[in-house]
Amino acid sequence: MQAFFREIGRAEELGSGYRNSERFTKIYSNGNEPIFEEGDIFRTIIPVGDSVDPSIDRAKSNVEGANSKVEGVNPNVDEAIEGVRSATKKKIAILLKHIYKSEGKRLPEYSSLVGIPEKTLEAYVSKLRENKLILYVGDSPKTGGYFITDKLRKIINEKSAH
Repeated sequence: MQAFFREIGRAEELGSGYRNSERFTKIYSNGNEPIFEEGDIFRTIIPVGDSVDPSIDRAKSNVEGANSKVEGVNPNVDEAIEGVRSATKKKIAILLKHIYKSEGKRLPEYSSLVGIPEKTLEAYVSKLRENKLILYVGDSPKTGGYFITDKLRKIINEKSAH
């Protein structure tokens, strides 16, 4: 049976899912354990609850917070960045809000603030720089930081005035 499921790509390794479920469910569901029910149909119940990792909670709240308009910033992301999915625009808006509120930081600092991996932020920063909404000021990657541009500052001020 195992060989059949492995051949069709439905199983990688027998038993690995059980061990991983036991291990990771406790971490991500505040100590709750998964329930495995054996019968004619094998069922796994993974409890979903608040996490115990503050960075996960921060990321979740940042993404949820992006659903509401980021005052003076989110509309500008929509206007300035074309060809990007809506979910990505929301995450870019979160990053842009943090750059706007605390300019001069580097990607590792923004990554911990917004709860988005640094590699993902690199792609977002590239889009923002390409659209001339932010710029990097500094002599080297370790001494500089990101700032909003005059172009974005002007757009924000125009939107705030309306």
